[in-house]
Amino acid sequence: MQTTRPWDVVAKAPDWTAWGRPRMGEHGVETAFHHRLVLVRARGGSKVEVVAPSDVAIDGDPSTVEWSPMLWALRGRRRYRSYPAFTPASVLQGRDDRLFHIAESVCEQLFEGRVLSARGLKHWTEAITRRIDFCEARGIAYRHLVIPDAHAVYADAIPFAPKLSEERPLMQILSAGGARLSESVVYPLDAMIAGRAKFETSHPHDVHCTGYGYFLCYRELIKSLPNIDLTHLAEESDLQAREAFIAGDVARGAGLPGRRVEYHDAPHPRIKAIVKGTSYRINQVDVLESEYTELPRLVMFRTSNSSHLLTYLMRHFSRITAVATIDFHYELIESERPDVVIGEMPERYFAPGPQSASDADFAKSLHDSHQEFENATGYALPLPQGESEPAST
Repeated sequence: MQTTRPWDVVAKAPDWTAWGRPRMGEHGVETAFHHRLVLVRARGGSKVEVVAPSDVAIDGDPSTVEWSPMLWALRGRRRYRSYPAFTPASVLQGRDDRLFHIAESVCEQLFEGRVLSARGLKHWTEAITRRIDFCEARGIAYRHLVIPDAHAVYADAIPFAPKLSEERPLMQILSAGGARLSESVVYPLDAMIAGRAKFETSHPHDVHCTGYGYFLCYRELIKSLPNIDLTHLAEESDLQAREAFIAGDVARGAGLPGRRVEYHDAPHPRIKAIVKGTSYRINQVDVLESEYTELPRLVMFRTSNSSHLLTYLMRHFSRITAVATIDFHYELIESERPDVVIGEMPERYFAPGPQSASDADFAKSLHDSHQEFENATGYALPLPQGESEPAST
């Protein structure tokens, strides 16, 4: 069997589309990561393989094979390539039966890097610094918790094991923001990669971490916080394994079934829901109080990742007020008077794609506000209080 480079074959079969030679895009030469990987589909068939074009062996009639670029590389760099939802077109089969989505420009961010323009970089560094300043002026500790995407934790399972860019958006922000900003960011990537030696840390068919992965995120977050009572710290020996059926949003997008996976939980304290959302949704408000009424208070701006972190955090706080948003409501903090504020988000949210086809900036818009909490959530301040109500001043 003879190996033939795809651009040689294309010369003989010009009705193909190939992604072989580096070519000039709208903003310069395309990256090697883009033109290295292609999809190969037998014409009329359903089997798809992801390969490097120079590695494909052509045996017989070349018209039996179709070539197309990787789905996140269909257009030139800094064009809108983000999929708004998980669909069969936005799901990639990886090694060991792992599924990876390619929505929200996640591959461009993690493996190309430098997708934040000067404007987007300024937008993020100023937003996080402003939050730190606001909290420090009130004696509050601020932490920006960045949940690693499965693409970073299991990059070696993506075809051809692309390397994480040292200039991905988070690294750009940490470099530009200085030591004070960096000290406020918690990014448990190394812990989650190391944790793979024991258990899965990111689901193979879902965007979320596993129970063990969230345990590792919790431990890294708690270690970073000052003056936190560790009396009730969850230990790995506390974890209880169970079998759970996870539908898997990436699997659903590809039209595939969910999977039964091993999940780990730790016993949590008794919790009273003062305000409780029925299911995760944008701007959902939850107010939870624990049996440990003497402990500090927390305000958290969060994504669905924190649904699994809250029971861990209730070990260390008497009251947690959590809002389902990555925005920041200053008036909520003034009302709640917490000791700690956490902003949680997955890494891909830094630069999920430009807001319009003509926009070259991938940075996600933030809507931090001083007077929008009630309009955004439907709840008036102050929120209901329970046993952990602070003393009036």
